[in-house]
Amino acid sequence: IVYHEAADRYVIFYRDVNNGDYGQARVGTRSGTSITWGSKQQFGTNSMNPQQIQAIYDSTNEKVVLLYRDNTSSSKGTVIVGDISGNTLTLGTHVQNITDASGGMEYSSFCYCPNTDNYAVIYNNSSGNKGNCRIGKYSGTNSSSWPNGSVEFLSNGQARGTGCFYDTTANKLCVMFHHGGDGNSIYVDAGTIASDAVTFGTFQQVDTNNADGSRLTGVHDPSTGKNI
Repeated sequence: IVYHEAADRYVIFYRDVNNGDYGQARVGTRSGTSITWGSKQQFGTNSMNPQQIQAIYDSTNEKVVLLYRDNTSSSKGTVIVGDISGNTLTLGTHVQNITDASGGMEYSSFCYCPNTDNYAVIYNNSSGNKGNCRIGKYSGTNSSSWPNGSVEFLSNGQARGTGCFYDTTANKLCVMFHHGGDGNSIYVDAGTIASDAVTFGTFQQVDTNNADGSRLTGVHDPSTGKNI
């Protein structure tokens, strides 16, 4: 689910098991403490994975952006950009094979980087089992472009349960993951985005306990410059 600030609407994306595992979307309008949902809109004709559907809000271009794993396209990531008019969601081109590393997209997360006006896809590649990040951006007419290839942030163990957020104070992309090569301990890494590409520093261990099965999340507090 994602909130479209400019339209003051919520959008929920999900897999419809009773309709070929296709993707559906519904636009919601809040009134007081309740939300009224509009009719469902199918956004694809391919089967998708329910645990890898993530949506973000692009506040600069006032768009909702969806990432999902396309099970009929080698399980690669696909991104769609959309806009809202009233209670109708209009989606643009399905940009496929966003996750260009070997294998399909696993343990994915998705975030918006407002300082650089970029999108960041974090994932583990299913065949090589390495953590990757790819940077994209809005390209106009409800679409996105991905000028550079994926960058590895973990090369010696599966990156599980990934999460990401953007630190607007330090101007950094923050990535979290369970290190499959180190007992699923939790690690974080910071990346610098420039020219639609990312460069990561040295990752740091947060916790030595086995975190397998959980999905990591984080948030930046711009009033204090702190991250949780």
